[in-house]
Amino acid sequence: MSVEIAAAHDIASLVWSLGRHGDRTALRWFAAGGEQALSYAALAQRVEAAAARLVSHGLAPRGRVLLLAESGLPWAIAALAVLRAGGVLLPLDAHGADDTLQHVLADAGPALLLTDAGQAPRLAGAAVPVLSVDALAGADPAARAVAAGDVDPAAPAVMFYTSGTTGAPKGVPLSHANLLYQVRTVAALDLARPGDRVLLPLPMHHVYPFVIGLLLPLAAGLTLLLPGATTGAQIMQALRDGRASVLIGVPRLYRALLEGIDGRLAALPPLAARLMRGLRTLARRLAPRFGAGVARRVLAPLHRQLAPDLRLLACGGAALEADLDAALTALGWQVAVGYGLTETSPLLTLRLPGQGRPGSAGRAVPGTELRLAPPDAGDEDLPAGAGAVEVRGPGVFGGYFDLPQANAQAFAPDGWFRTGDLGRLDTDGCLEVLGRASTLIVTESGKNIQPEEVEAVYQAHALIAEAAVLQVGRKLVALLVP
Repeated sequence: MSVEIAAAHDIASLVWSLGRHGDRTALRWFAAGGEQALSYAALAQRVEAAAARLVSHGLAPRGRVLLLAESGLPWAIAALAVLRAGGVLLPLDAHGADDTLQHVLADAGPALLLTDAGQAPRLAGAAVPVLSVDALAGADPAARAVAAGDVDPAAPAVMFYTSGTTGAPKGVPLSHANLLYQVRTVAALDLARPGDRVLLPLPMHHVYPFVIGLLLPLAAGLTLLLPGATTGAQIMQALRDGRASVLIGVPRLYRALLEGIDGRLAALPPLAARLMRGLRTLARRLAPRFGAGVARRVLAPLHRQLAPDLRLLACGGAALEADLDAALTALGWQVAVGYGLTETSPLLTLRLPGQGRPGSAGRAVPGTELRLAPPDAGDEDLPAGAGAVEVRGPGVFGGYFDLPQANAQAFAPDGWFRTGDLGRLDTDGCLEVLGRASTLIVTESGKNIQPEEVEAVYQAHALIAEAAVLQVGRKLVALLVP
């Protein structure tokens, strides 16, 4: 049974409709000062009041609002309030560099700045009003927002900024139509169920946690769980106390989860450890043939102690390596893997639990088309059938903010978006992402190297925290952080 999304032609209307879920629990935030919980009715009141305050400070439809704060309940209310008022949200990493912040301020020209106590000094002296997200989240619930009016679905609702690894960060506007397409498409795939409790331990300024982790669960009337911090202890507390059934994560999080389980089992008394090793071996043998459900029953004691209600692990943000993919399924969890980019809002492909092979990125989501363009010169060593991944569909953005030259390079002459990734399609239509075309290194001997693959080998060593592989002159070099 799939979840239902309210009828709406823009995100402002979708946010306005949250109150229809009434007394159902919308959000639980496991903050350091104690848990805070809001029903959908209470959340809708908070968002309306916050939106009214934004309008009173001069926010007009399509006005841009920069949000620079730590993730949490105040962040979520502030973001929803901007959307409710018809503004354009500009979420930024609270731990990002000052030069990135200054670039965004100059490039986007926001009308309002939203921040918290920790980030406020970075915005001192700003030429536009600066509001506290905590004060905004606690605005008078009797207030009512000025109606956003008729919103053009093609108008921007949120604008993310790229990381800037190949130059100054670029603004990526995503329209109301882009976001609605994502929310409705994923909701119709029967991944989430009515009554699910979704744990989001990722910072919400990225497109994946923002759309799939924040907007989708709330639009579907599910309960969203937010940990007080992104530390392992805080995440585990929210996982257990919130009785999470769905976890929104990235490969690094799941690798840490797996290592934590291994560490816990290693600390068991010898007899218990031997028993659990035997059960895990049995589960690994059964999972590929019979699925995660059988493995879960075999490892029932582990699930009862760790997270008894957790059934689905959603993974995005980076490729989930085949070994980790298979290991999570063998532990009895359903695994859903998505692939996409900020520019595609974000999902392009999705591999549902039990479909495709481990390591695959899955099939194109309904309404999205993929094609493989001929690889560029220098990519001749790619596997047979591989090419440059290009896409089109309702989730693809209309172009970078005020960068016509970048847009000319980003789109093919017939309008397909060039993802910059290399890939191939298997016989089942599933995409295998082979790496970034833009990071491909060709050595002096003609060898093609994907830096990510070499970096992964370095980072597997216990004494290396981070690794970056690059080409300097004609030499391949690595920068290592112990």
